[in-house]
Amino acid sequence: MNDRADDIHEWDAAYVLGSLSATDRALFEAHLEGCDACMRSLAELSGLPGVLRMLPVEEAIALMDEPEAPAVPQPVAPAQDAPGHRVPRRG
Repeated sequence: MNDRADDIHEWDAAYVLGSLSATDRALFEAHLEGCDACMRSLAELSGLPGVLRMLPVEEAIALMDEPEAPAVPQPVAPAQDAPGHRVPRRG
């Protein structure tokens, strides 16, 4: 979070989770004084630490595993002509 190029509006979750440095925390708190959008965001995220505490460690670790690769679609064989159906010839 020390890269000042970061958008301070995206620091809300890190603030709620207590993962900002002391310097960034002070910057964000100063920013909050004039930013209603960030204040609303904090209100929405305020329950996050409590919810995360309820998650068993094993489940939290499983969430960090890489997701399975999406299934690769297999080509579909062309449909067979219905009995008695003739395809007109070109030519």
